[in-house]
Formats: sequence, structure tokens, C-alpha cells
Amino acid sequence: GRTVISESKLMGTTLETSPAVIYKQQGYDTSFIYGGNPGWRRLNTFLSKQGFDKVEGTAEIEDYVQKNGGSQVPITHDWGVFDQKLYNYLHQKQENADKPQFIVLLSTTNQPPYTVPQDYNIKSLQWPEKLQERVTGDKDLVHARFESFQYGCDALGNWLQQLEKSPFNEQTVV
Repeated sequence: GRTVISESKLMGTTLETSPAVIYKQQGYDTSFIYGGNPGWRRLNTFLSKQGFDKVEGTAEIEDYVQKNGGSQVPITHDWGVFDQKLYNYLHQKQENADKPQFIVLLSTTNQPPYTVPQDYNIKSLQWPEKLQERVTGDKDLVHARFESFQYGCDALGNWLQQLEKSPFNEQTVV
């Protein structure tokens, strides 16, 4: 019965301690990039009141992918875009920035039904015996969750490696 703040009577209230407000006051462009639909739970309305100049999501990322050669495999899952596309979008924003950026990124990958892209090479998952003993639910679902978590971690690691080699590495705080 609880109401989410973005759908509450505070939806239109700017919170003075919002990090985006503080960074915006210091001259930063502020963006919230969501791997899903920013209309979910009215995030787009709420976040625009919290100092974010741009609230972007699946539509903007899909548009970016199409304008840059498309994709041979689907780039979305039930909740939004796969993380690798999300991080590619983030990287191009960093490359094209002409002023300081404050960017918050929210992934949707670790949501059921826990799917990974068709072209992702899943590494073998070895469950320790003690973990197997503790799993009481659907083991296939748990296995899919671990694969999804593995994919999300790999996508983040790939972006961090890309960032490390980029000219804006020294100016980026993660």
C-alpha cells in the first residue's frame, strides 16, 4: 500500500538536496539514463523536477543504435535495453560532451525473466555445493539470474575498460 515518491504528491516537488540540482548549479549538464521506459512510475516527470536536464531511456538508445548501423541481434529484453547498449550510449555521451556532465545510469538487466543478449557468451557457472543446498526455489530461475548478473557485470567491466583507455578517464568519477 505504499506510494512510490515519483508517483506521490511530491512528484512535482524539487528536492533541494537532489544531486542533479547541486551539479546543475555548478554548470554541469545533468542526465538520467534509464535502460527502460522513463515513463515507468513517472520517473521522467519526477526526475525532471530533480534537476535532470535530460531523462533518456529505451527510445533514445534504440534511436542511437539505429543511427549507428543498427544491430544484428535484438538489443532489448522485457524491461528495456541490454546493458552493453546502455553503456555504449553512455560512452558516446561522454565523447560528445562539451561541458562537464553529471550522469546517473540505471540498468534493467537484473529483472526477471533474466535474459541476456543472444550474442553474449555465457561462461560456465559452477555452483558451490553449499550454495546448491541453500537454494530452495526454482533452480533454473536462480541459474538464469546468475547468468544475467554475470552479463551485467561483464558489460560494466567492458565499459570501465573502455573508460580507462579514453581521454576523459582522468575527469570521470564512477
